[in-house]
Amino acid sequence: MLAKWTKEVNLVIKNSRGLTLVELLVALAILSIIVVAYLSLFTISYQGIFHSGHKSNALFEGQEVIDKIIRNPNYTAPGVTKTDHPISNPIKIPLSALSGTESITLEALGTKVDISKEYLDDQQVNITVFVPSH
Repeated sequence: MLAKWTKEVNLVIKNSRGLTLVELLVALAILSIIVVAYLSLFTISYQGIFHSGHKSNALFEGQEVIDKIIRNPNYTAPGVTKTDHPISNPIKIPLSALSGTESITLEALGTKVDISKEYLDDQQVNITVFVPSH
């Protein structure tokens, strides 16, 4: 029984042939294309994560400035523009992020605060808040 099995294995080995150089090069080219595609995907993902991290830091710094202005209305910092709004001068705040071109009108005494923070040299985060008077 073992002799018959050994004979069949030897016959298969004799009849099989190896890969040709062309087949090997084609397989290598296909593998290279797949690897390059995945590497570019990882690079783009890493850049997106890096960009989002810097944007989050800029937003956090802007929020810190807002908190300082709420605690001390006279606080100023680079990139901060404050506009006082008495009731006689209502403030219009655009809602472009929500609905396009609509806006709301606030009739309250307080200060409109515009904060602009740069990140990654050419990107900018803008935060607009209304701090009511106490």
